[in-house]
Amino acid sequence: PAATLTESGQRVATEMSGDSSGGHMIELVGAAGATADVGHADSAGDDSDGSGLLNLLSDDIFVDEGKTIDVPAPPSSNTQDKDGPTCPSCKRQLPARAKICVRCGINVETGRQIITSQDTNLNEIYGIAEKTIWWISWVSWLGVYPIASEAFGLKKPIVIRTIAVVTILISGWFLWLELSFSDSMIRHKNLMLWSGDGEIDPDTLLAYYYGTGWGDTEAFDNQLELSADSDLNEDERILAAHNAIPKDRQAIGQFRASQLVTHAFLHGGIFHLLGNLLFLMVFGSRVNALIGPLLTVIVYPVLAIGAGLAHAMSCADQMASPMLGASGAIMGLAGMYFVFFPAHNVHVAAWWRWGIIRWFELSMTIFTVRGFWVVLFYIAFDVAFTIIGAEDGVAHWAHLGGFIVGIAVGVILLLARLVNARGGDLISVILGRRAWALLGRPGYAGDDE
Repeated sequence: PAATLTESGQRVATEMSGDSSGGHMIELVGAAGATADVGHADSAGDDSDGSGLLNLLSDDIFVDEGKTIDVPAPPSSNTQDKDGPTCPSCKRQLPARAKICVRCGINVETGRQIITSQDTNLNEIYGIAEKTIWWISWVSWLGVYPIASEAFGLKKPIVIRTIAVVTILISGWFLWLELSFSDSMIRHKNLMLWSGDGEIDPDTLLAYYYGTGWGDTEAFDNQLELSADSDLNEDERILAAHNAIPKDRQAIGQFRASQLVTHAFLHGGIFHLLGNLLFLMVFGSRVNALIGPLLTVIVYPVLAIGAGLAHAMSCADQMASPMLGASGAIMGLAGMYFVFFPAHNVHVAAWWRWGIIRWFELSMTIFTVRGFWVVLFYIAFDVAFTIIGAEDGVAHWAHLGGFIVGIAVGVILLLARLVNARGGDLISVILGRRAWALLGRPGYAGDDE
C-alpha cells in the first residue's frame, strides 16, 4: 500500500513493502513538480500490513502512519513579496533578491532568456576527433573544422541523419560511375546542375570528352576524322564535331529543373563528401532538432534550390559547366543555425602538421567559440573569394545563396512563431525583451490554471 502524508498542499509519498529490512526514499513534490530526497523510510517488525514507522525525515524525527507532518510549503505563485522584483514577462512578484524567473526562464533585469545547451558526450567526441585528425592530417596538413555544437533541440535529427545516409549512397554510386567511365554517365551527367550559356571553349570541350565519361567519345572521334580534310582550323573542327553529335550524347549536359535538388546529393570526391557531411551533422542536426522533421524535409530542398539558382545566375554568361555538392544547401542550414543559435558554443578542432621542419609533428587544439563566429568565419572565405574573382573550382555563389536563403527562412519561421528558439535566437540576442513583440513572451504569461 502507499502511504500519503499531506500538509499545506504538499505531498509526501512512499511505497510500502513487506520486506522488514528494506528502506525507501521519500521525495517532496513541490508545486512546480520538482523533487528532493529528504530521507528514507524504514520498516519495523512485521510490516506486512503497513503498520509501524513509515518515514524517517531526518536523523531525529520519526512519523507514524496516518499522522500529519509539518512540511513547509513554498509560497504559492500568487503570493506577493513586496521586496522582490516583478517578472517583466508573467508579471508575478518574485522573492527578494531574485535574479531569474524560473517559470519564464528569463533574467528579470534584462528580460533575456536563459540559454539552454545540449548535453553532449564531449569526452567521446574529442577522442574520436583526435584519432581522426591524426590520420587526416597526413593528407590535409592544415585544418580548422567544427566537430560539435551545444545548440539545444527537443527533436531527434532523424531527417538530417537520413539525408546523410542517402547522400553517401548516391554520391558513392555516382563516383563509381565517373571513375569507371561508365557509358551510363552520358545520361546521368544531367543529375549535376548544368548552367551557363556562354561561348564554348574548345580546350575545355576536349577535356569534357576525353577526361570524363560525360559524352560519346567514339562519336566525337568519328566526327573529327570526317572533318580532317576540311578547311576548318582545329578549334572549328572541335566545335563542328561536337555540334554534329545528338544533344543527348554530347559531353555538355542540358539544364533541367530537377537538377536544382539532385546536385546536392552528388559529390566529386571522398574528401568533398566527408567535409560536407561534417558540416551537415554539426549544424544541420541541431537545426533539425529544433524545427522538427516535417519542416526539415521541406526546408532542405528549398535551401538546395536557392543555392543552385544563385550559382546558375552567377555563371549565366560563361561556358556551360556542371556543379555538384551539398555545400550550398548546408550553408543554408548554417544560415538557419546563425539565426537560431548565435550564442551557443561550437567546439572547433584546429591542427597543423609541421612537415620536415619538425619531423612531421602534429600540433592540434580543440576550443569552443560562439556559433555566430564560426559561421561568419567560413562565409567570410566565400565573400572574399567572390570579391577577388578567384577561380578555384568552388561554387562560392552557391554557398552565399544558400546562406542568404537560410537566414531568410530562419527569420520567417521565428516571426511566424513556428519555431521557438527559447531566447537564444539572433533576434532575441540583439533586441532582448523588445523581441517579445515579434516572437511572443517567454514562459507562462497568463494566469494560473
